[in-house]
Amino acid sequence: MLAKFQYSLLAILLFSCFTSTNAIAYESRWSDYREPLNKSMRTCLEGEDHFVSVNLPAEFLNNHKKIELSLTFKSKTYSQYKNGNKTTGFYGYSPFVKINDSFFSGYYHLNTPDLPARQTYLLEIDSDNFTPGKNIIKLGFSNDADGKGGCSSKCCPCIFEELEFRQAEFPFLNVTVNSSPSGSSVYVNNVHKGTTPLDLKLREKDYWLRVEQEGYTKQYKKVHVSSGNTNFQYTMVGNSFTVAVKTNVKNAKLHIDGKFIGKTPLSTKLEPKSYQFELKKKGYSTTKKSITISSKNKNISLNLETILHQLVIESNEKDVNVFIDGDLKGQTPLTIAVQPGKLNLKLVKAGFTTIDTVEDISRGKVIKFSLVVTSPVLVAAVPVQVTQKREPAPPIATPPVKESPKKEPAAKAVNSHKKFGKYYGLIVGNNNYKHLKDLKTAANDATIFSKLLEEHYGFSNTILIDASRRDILLAFQHYREILTKNDNLLIYFAGHGWLDNLEEEGYWLPTDAEEGNKLNWVSNSSITATLRALQARHVLIIADSCYSGTLTRGIKPVFMTSPDYRERILKRRSRSAITSGGVEPVSDSGIFPDHSIFAQALINHLQDNTGIIDATQLFSKIRRPVILNSDQTPEFSDIKKAGHDGGEFFFVRQ
Repeated sequence: MLAKFQYSLLAILLFSCFTSTNAIAYESRWSDYREPLNKSMRTCLEGEDHFVSVNLPAEFLNNHKKIELSLTFKSKTYSQYKNGNKTTGFYGYSPFVKINDSFFSGYYHLNTPDLPARQTYLLEIDSDNFTPGKNIIKLGFSNDADGKGGCSSKCCPCIFEELEFRQAEFPFLNVTVNSSPSGSSVYVNNVHKGTTPLDLKLREKDYWLRVEQEGYTKQYKKVHVSSGNTNFQYTMVGNSFTVAVKTNVKNAKLHIDGKFIGKTPLSTKLEPKSYQFELKKKGYSTTKKSITISSKNKNISLNLETILHQLVIESNEKDVNVFIDGDLKGQTPLTIAVQPGKLNLKLVKAGFTTIDTVEDISRGKVIKFSLVVTSPVLVAAVPVQVTQKREPAPPIATPPVKESPKKEPAAKAVNSHKKFGKYYGLIVGNNNYKHLKDLKTAANDATIFSKLLEEHYGFSNTILIDASRRDILLAFQHYREILTKNDNLLIYFAGHGWLDNLEEEGYWLPTDAEEGNKLNWVSNSSITATLRALQARHVLIIADSCYSGTLTRGIKPVFMTSPDYRERILKRRSRSAITSGGVEPVSDSGIFPDHSIFAQALINHLQDNTGIIDATQLFSKIRRPVILNSDQTPEFSDIKKAGHDGGEFFFVRQ
């Protein structure tokens, strides 16, 4: 109803004043300002004023800062002159309008025409002059400044014929309506005006503004447009859709706008807008795609492409059958494209030992295998990974593989070996480092050495390839728990090492070690503490790493190998170390690319041994070949503060 009032004539009041010789005031009651007063009244304003009472609601006054009062006035007399001065036709009296008896802002003086005429006055009245409820509009004549006094009975100068209320027209304002996302339809008072972003021209007042877009909740509210409020911004709230995502391979990891959602196939709730989809799966290239979700696009299908790595398999023998995951793929030398992941490789050729191993393929790789004949040999062949070109190494005096030596009778060996106790080995070989340069031969050295100890010296070994600091410390703890005072433990470490010159402390570097950060390093002092806590009678460390000589530095070995000497020291505790060098870097290769110079000499002399050899004798045999064929000097000594009591570690050929 108010909207109708704002743009059209609100009310028309027709009234007439009845002539009164008794100076009686006339009053008309305007019962509804929105409807005309259908009552015929027509008279002069003589002697007394005319009052019009009208009720105005608070809502109407609050919504309209300015109100226009339209008055239609008809004069009856001509202009006259009196005492030489021109006066109006009202004998010096002027008509006025007064709101709620106010002589201030609510008092309005009306100028009259010189001739009898019908004239309309448009008064713009501030709404503050009215009060919610009953209001009195006074129509009258006055000839003094305070508006008192009235026209005499003979005057009868005029008639007020019409009265109306209406809102004053304000100037147009530039109004902007935006939405996120854009493209929303805009309705003003239910009339469509366009789509966002939208510029409008509206007058200052209240409007019903509606913004809507497919897939989003409608926004509908009343707004007031004013000079300080012309920019309206709407953030559209989407109606979520259930979006189904599937891929050509299962269990692909789905990220949407960088957030992990789950593994395909899956369903998720999404608002209608654009998203960045990213799919990842090991063995497949990462797929990225921008997708706009809508009511017509809720089922998403994406494809991942397989990543293939080139695998080269070589062997020292030609035409070796190569099986990958149980399927025959060809014969060596073989080049084949494979998916990343763990592969079971088997190399088979008549007359040679079958190689059966597992390889983790994460990049292109060349793998070289050495097969050995099935006739009696000391060490079975194992694979060696080649990931880069090897540097040539100087020749070593002792050949890498010799014919199988003759063994003593088994019964004699069993009877004479019981007094030496059980033998255990912790064998560590680290090739692949996360933060440091990879090594070439450490893993293969460890594997060959472990197999040699198990098959020919009766060791029970734990072998750790590419071991982390946690792996090594857990192994130390394991042997601390199981070893007895009659047992023997050999610890072999092949990998990176480091020397802190300021601390005068050496370190083994596991595969998770970082340069300059000792968090995952294993210090010599911690190794010494572990040796001291072990219950084993004899413990020997063999370290093939840079700066490994810090374990033995400061103690000179004593070479005593007589039978009486052996019997005396057999029952005494020993804590000794053989290292591949002193406090200098050591070589990672030898006469063959499969072994370091130190490991090659160590393996060869243990293969040559046919009886009992102690650590001192072993060291004396390997020291000279290493010195002659490299720039490193092996060292051997007892370990300080580790519980050494003059004993010796023995290797007993089985």
